Amino acid sequence: MSSSSPVLVRGLSAASLDALLGHVGAGSIPAQARHDALARYEELPVRHSVRGGRSWKRDLAKLDLSQIVPFDASGAELDLETLSPVARRAGVTIERFSLAVAKHRDAFERAFGAAVDTRDDKFASLALAFQNHGAFVDVPAGVAIDEPLLIGYEARAAASFPYTLVALGERARATVIERIVTTPDAPFVCGIVELVLAEGAHLTYDVDQRAAAATTIVMTRRAALAAGARVDVAFAELGSGHAVSRFRATESAPGARAT
Repeated sequence: MSSSSPVLVRGLSAASLDALLGHVGAGSIPAQARHDALARYEELPVRHSVRGGRSWKRDLAKLDLSQIVPFDASGAELDLETLSPVARRAGVTIERFSLAVAKHRDAFERAFGAAVDTRDDKFASLALAFQNHGAFVDVPAGVAIDEPLLIGYEARAAASFPYTLVALGERARATVIERIVTTPDAPFVCGIVELVLAEGAHLTYDVDQRAAAATTIVMTRRAALAAGARVDVAFAELGSGHAVSRFRATESAPGARAT
Protein backbone atom coordinates (compact mmCIF):
# COMPACT_ATOMS: atom_id res chain seq x y z
CA MET A 1 0.00 0.00 0.00
CA SER A 2 1.29 3.42 -0.93
CA SER A 3 1.33 6.24 1.61
CA SER A 4 1.47 8.94 -1.07
CA SER A 5 -1.57 10.78 -2.40
CA PRO A 6 -3.59 8.71 -4.86
CA VAL A 7 -3.32 9.34 -8.58
CA LEU A 8 -6.74 10.46 -9.76
CA VAL A 9 -7.69 8.60 -12.93
CA ARG A 10 -11.20 9.23 -14.16
CA GLY A 11 -13.44 6.58 -15.66
CA LEU A 12 -13.55 2.82 -15.31
CA SER A 13 -10.53 1.40 -17.03
CA ALA A 14 -7.47 -0.74 -16.40
CA ALA A 15 -5.56 2.46 -15.65
CA SER A 16 -8.03 3.60 -12.99
CA LEU A 17 -8.08 0.11 -11.49
CA ASP A 18 -4.28 0.07 -11.32
CA ALA A 19 -4.38 3.48 -9.63
CA LEU A 20 -6.80 2.11 -7.03
CA LEU A 21 -4.65 -0.97 -6.42
CA GLY A 22 -1.50 1.11 -6.23
CA HIS A 23 -2.92 3.23 -3.45
CA VAL A 24 -4.98 0.86 -1.29
CA GLY A 25 -3.83 -2.59 -2.43
CA ALA A 26 -5.94 -5.52 -3.55
CA GLY A 27 -7.27 -6.37 -0.09
CA SER A 28 -9.33 -9.56 -0.04
CA ILE A 29 -9.86 -9.70 -3.82
CA PRO A 30 -6.70 -10.56 -5.79
CA ALA A 31 -5.58 -8.07 -8.43
CA GLN A 32 -5.97 -10.58 -11.26
CA ALA A 33 -9.53 -11.39 -10.21
CA ARG A 34 -10.29 -7.67 -10.28
CA HIS A 35 -8.87 -7.24 -13.78
CA ASP A 36 -10.80 -10.29 -14.98
CA ALA A 37 -13.98 -8.78 -13.54
CA LEU A 38 -13.29 -5.48 -15.29
CA ALA A 39 -12.87 -7.33 -18.60
CA ARG A 40 -16.26 -9.00 -18.06
CA TYR A 41 -17.84 -5.63 -17.28
CA GLU A 42 -16.51 -4.23 -20.55
CA GLU A 43 -17.74 -7.23 -22.56
CA LEU A 44 -21.15 -7.93 -21.02
CA PRO A 45 -24.22 -6.12 -22.32
CA VAL A 46 -26.74 -4.33 -20.14
CA ARG A 47 -29.59 -6.80 -20.28
CA HIS A 48 -32.36 -4.68 -18.90
CA SER A 49 -33.76 -1.24 -18.46
CA VAL A 50 -35.31 -0.10 -15.20
CA ARG A 51 -38.92 0.93 -15.51
CA GLY A 52 -40.89 2.74 -12.82
CA GLY A 53 -44.52 2.10 -13.63
CA ARG A 54 -45.61 3.91 -16.80
CA SER A 55 -44.02 7.24 -15.98
CA TRP A 56 -40.30 6.70 -16.50
CA LYS A 57 -37.71 4.34 -17.86
CA ARG A 58 -33.98 4.39 -17.11
CA ASP A 59 -31.66 2.71 -19.61
CA LEU A 60 -28.61 1.61 -17.64
CA ALA A 61 -26.61 1.37 -20.86
CA LYS A 62 -26.72 5.16 -21.01
CA LEU A 63 -25.08 5.73 -17.65
CA ASP A 64 -22.15 8.11 -18.12
CA LEU A 65 -19.38 6.88 -15.86
CA SER A 66 -16.54 8.44 -17.83
CA GLN A 67 -15.80 11.15 -15.27
CA ILE A 68 -16.12 9.28 -12.00
CA VAL A 69 -13.09 8.64 -9.81
CA PRO A 70 -13.05 5.14 -8.24
CA PHE A 71 -10.96 6.39 -5.36
CA ASP A 72 -9.59 9.65 -4.00
CA ALA A 73 -8.56 11.08 -0.66
CA SER A 74 -12.12 12.08 0.24
CA GLY A 75 -13.31 8.59 -0.66
CA ALA A 76 -15.93 7.06 1.59
CA GLU A 77 -16.27 6.10 5.20
CA LEU A 78 -17.22 2.75 6.67
CA ASP A 79 -18.74 2.52 10.13
CA LEU A 80 -18.83 -0.88 11.83
CA GLU A 81 -20.83 -1.10 15.01
CA THR A 82 -18.65 -2.18 17.90
CA LEU A 83 -19.59 -5.65 19.03
CA SER A 84 -20.93 -6.09 22.52
CA PRO A 85 -18.99 -8.29 24.97
CA VAL A 86 -21.69 -10.94 24.52
CA ALA A 87 -21.20 -11.03 20.76
CA ARG A 88 -17.43 -11.09 21.04
CA ARG A 89 -17.51 -13.98 23.51
CA ALA A 90 -19.80 -15.87 21.15
CA GLY A 91 -17.24 -15.57 18.36
CA VAL A 92 -19.14 -13.16 16.11
CA THR A 93 -16.94 -11.41 13.54
CA ILE A 94 -17.54 -8.01 11.98
CA GLU A 95 -14.50 -6.90 10.01
CA ARG A 96 -13.48 -4.58 7.22
CA PHE A 97 -13.67 -6.44 3.92
CA SER A 98 -10.10 -5.53 3.01
CA LEU A 99 -8.80 -7.31 6.13
CA ALA A 100 -11.08 -10.34 6.01
CA VAL A 101 -8.68 -12.70 4.21
CA ALA A 102 -5.74 -11.69 6.37
CA LYS A 103 -7.63 -12.12 9.64
CA HIS A 104 -10.38 -14.68 8.93
CA ARG A 105 -9.28 -16.55 5.82
CA ASP A 106 -11.11 -19.86 6.35
CA ALA A 107 -14.49 -18.32 7.22
CA PHE A 108 -14.19 -15.75 4.45
CA GLU A 109 -13.24 -18.23 1.74
CA ARG A 110 -16.11 -20.56 2.67
CA ALA A 111 -18.63 -17.78 2.03
CA PHE A 112 -17.10 -15.55 -0.63
CA GLY A 113 -18.73 -16.13 -4.01
CA ALA A 114 -21.27 -18.61 -2.66
CA ALA A 115 -24.26 -16.38 -3.45
CA VAL A 116 -23.11 -14.00 -6.19
CA ASP A 117 -21.78 -15.17 -9.55
CA THR A 118 -20.36 -12.14 -11.33
CA ARG A 119 -19.56 -14.01 -14.54
CA ASP A 120 -22.84 -13.10 -16.23
CA ASP A 121 -23.69 -9.84 -14.47
CA LYS A 122 -22.27 -6.57 -15.77
CA PHE A 123 -22.69 -4.40 -12.69
CA ALA A 124 -21.73 -7.12 -10.22
CA SER A 125 -18.53 -7.54 -12.24
CA LEU A 126 -17.93 -3.80 -11.99
CA ALA A 127 -18.47 -3.84 -8.23
CA LEU A 128 -16.04 -6.74 -7.83
CA ALA A 129 -13.36 -5.08 -9.94
CA PHE A 130 -13.35 -1.75 -8.12
CA GLN A 131 -14.38 -2.87 -4.63
CA ASN A 132 -13.02 -0.17 -2.34
CA HIS A 133 -15.11 -0.52 0.83
CA GLY A 134 -16.94 -3.34 2.53
CA ALA A 135 -17.60 -5.49 5.54
CA PHE A 136 -17.45 -9.16 6.46
CA VAL A 137 -19.83 -10.55 9.07
CA ASP A 138 -19.57 -14.12 10.36
CA VAL A 139 -21.85 -15.66 12.98
CA PRO A 140 -20.73 -19.13 14.13
CA ALA A 141 -22.98 -22.18 14.19
CA GLY A 142 -25.53 -22.21 16.98
CA VAL A 143 -24.99 -18.57 17.96
CA ALA A 144 -28.06 -16.34 18.30
CA ILE A 145 -27.41 -12.59 18.50
CA ASP A 146 -30.26 -10.34 19.57
CA GLU A 147 -28.48 -7.02 19.03
CA PRO A 148 -28.53 -5.70 15.44
CA LEU A 149 -25.17 -5.69 13.67
CA LEU A 150 -24.80 -2.29 11.98
CA ILE A 151 -22.84 -1.55 8.79
CA GLY A 152 -22.75 2.03 7.54
CA TYR A 153 -21.42 3.29 4.20
CA GLU A 154 -21.00 7.01 3.54
CA ALA A 155 -19.92 7.82 -0.02
CA ARG A 156 -18.35 11.18 -0.77
CA ALA A 157 -16.90 12.77 -3.92
CA ALA A 158 -15.49 9.55 -5.36
CA ALA A 159 -17.47 6.55 -6.55
CA SER A 160 -18.05 3.89 -3.92
CA PHE A 161 -17.98 0.14 -4.56
CA PRO A 162 -18.98 -1.56 -1.29
CA TYR A 163 -19.00 -5.33 -0.78
CA THR A 164 -20.94 -6.78 2.16
CA LEU A 165 -20.47 -10.48 2.91
CA VAL A 166 -22.61 -12.03 5.67
CA ALA A 167 -22.20 -15.68 6.66
CA LEU A 168 -24.29 -17.56 9.23
CA GLY A 169 -23.38 -21.02 10.46
CA GLU A 170 -25.84 -23.83 11.14
CA ARG A 171 -28.81 -22.71 13.30
CA ALA A 172 -27.25 -19.27 13.81
CA ARG A 173 -29.52 -16.24 14.07
CA ALA A 174 -28.74 -12.55 13.55
CA THR A 175 -30.01 -9.19 12.30
CA VAL A 176 -27.85 -7.05 10.01
CA ILE A 177 -28.71 -3.45 9.15
CA GLU A 178 -26.94 -1.82 6.21
CA ARG A 179 -27.09 1.98 5.97
CA ILE A 180 -26.05 3.87 2.84
CA VAL A 181 -25.74 7.66 2.80
CA THR A 182 -23.92 9.97 0.41
CA THR A 183 -22.85 13.58 0.28
CA PRO A 184 -24.43 15.82 -2.40
CA ASP A 185 -21.38 15.44 -4.67
CA ALA A 186 -21.21 11.64 -4.53
CA PRO A 187 -21.86 10.43 -8.10
CA PHE A 188 -22.16 6.65 -8.02
CA VAL A 189 -22.50 3.68 -5.68
CA CYS A 190 -22.25 0.18 -7.14
CA GLY A 191 -22.10 -2.72 -4.71
CA ILE A 192 -22.55 -6.37 -3.91
CA VAL A 193 -24.22 -8.01 -0.92
CA GLU A 194 -23.83 -11.74 -0.30
CA LEU A 195 -25.90 -13.47 2.35
CA VAL A 196 -24.77 -17.07 2.90
CA LEU A 197 -26.87 -19.13 5.32
CA ALA A 198 -26.04 -22.63 6.47
CA GLU A 199 -28.66 -25.21 7.44
CA GLY A 200 -31.33 -23.88 9.79
CA ALA A 201 -29.86 -20.36 9.99
CA HIS A 202 -32.13 -17.30 10.22
CA LEU A 203 -31.05 -13.84 9.09
CA THR A 204 -32.99 -10.58 9.14
CA TYR A 205 -31.39 -8.16 6.69
CA ASP A 206 -32.52 -4.54 6.49
CA VAL A 207 -31.38 -1.79 4.13
CA ASP A 208 -31.71 1.90 5.00
CA GLN A 209 -30.62 3.92 1.95
CA ARG A 210 -30.70 7.73 2.19
CA ALA A 211 -28.38 8.84 -0.60
CA ALA A 212 -28.31 12.36 -2.03
CA ALA A 213 -30.42 13.17 -5.07
CA ALA A 214 -27.36 13.41 -7.34
CA THR A 215 -26.26 9.84 -6.60
CA THR A 216 -27.01 6.85 -8.80
CA ILE A 217 -27.03 3.51 -6.97
CA VAL A 218 -26.85 0.00 -8.46
CA MET A 219 -26.82 -2.79 -5.86
CA THR A 220 -26.72 -6.54 -6.47
CA ARG A 221 -27.93 -8.50 -3.46
CA ARG A 222 -28.10 -12.29 -3.38
CA ALA A 223 -28.81 -14.91 -0.72
CA ALA A 224 -27.75 -18.57 -0.76
CA LEU A 225 -29.91 -20.67 1.56
CA ALA A 226 -29.22 -24.20 2.77
CA ALA A 227 -31.91 -26.59 4.04
CA GLY A 228 -34.25 -24.97 6.54
CA ALA A 229 -32.54 -21.58 6.31
CA ARG A 230 -34.60 -18.40 6.32
CA VAL A 231 -33.84 -14.83 5.29
CA ASP A 232 -36.19 -11.91 5.94
CA VAL A 233 -35.29 -8.79 3.96
CA ALA A 234 -36.66 -5.24 4.13
CA PHE A 235 -35.60 -2.36 1.89
CA ALA A 236 -36.07 1.31 2.72
CA GLU A 237 -34.79 2.89 -0.50
CA LEU A 238 -35.52 6.47 0.50
CA GLY A 239 -32.84 8.45 -1.32
CA SER A 240 -30.76 8.86 -4.51
CA GLY A 241 -31.77 10.14 -7.91
CA HIS A 242 -32.00 6.59 -9.24
CA ALA A 243 -31.64 3.43 -7.17
CA VAL A 244 -31.49 -0.02 -8.73
CA SER A 245 -31.81 -2.61 -5.96
CA ARG A 246 -31.81 -6.20 -7.17
CA PHE A 247 -32.39 -9.10 -4.78
CA ARG A 248 -32.57 -12.83 -5.42
CA ALA A 249 -32.50 -15.84 -3.09
CA THR A 250 -31.32 -19.28 -4.16
CA GLU A 251 -32.61 -22.25 -2.18
CA SER A 252 -30.31 -25.24 -2.44
CA ALA A 253 -32.41 -27.66 -0.38
CA PRO A 254 -35.98 -28.16 0.87
CA GLY A 255 -37.32 -25.99 3.67
CA ALA A 256 -35.43 -22.80 2.83
CA ARG A 257 -37.45 -19.61 2.72
CA ALA A 258 -37.04 -15.95 1.77
CA THR A 259 -39.55 -13.26 2.70
